[in-house]
Amino acid sequence: MKNGIKNSLTQALEIPCEVLINASVMSIVGKNEIDIENYKSILEYDSERITVNTSGCMIVIEGKTLELKSVTTDSVNIKGDIASVAFKEL
Repeated sequence: MKNGIKNSLTQALEIPCEVLINASVMSIVGKNEIDIENYKSILEYDSERITVNTSGCMIVIEGKTLELKSVTTDSVNIKGDIASVAFKEL
């Protein structure tokens, strides 16, 4: 019921769903770049694993030569040879 109300509200007001429910948005470009918007914090960072905390879950990126290319208060950009992306409940 609650999700139905939120969906109706986002459609009526033409607001993106991620804004209303404070969800993170992740964009993956090939297997070498990930952008995560609306994140809370970076929990773990090394060249083989980066863990990002979001409002709904933790996002774990694993691979080789991983780097945080840019970090702002709103988004994080990760580049490297990405092998996997996993979601873990908080």
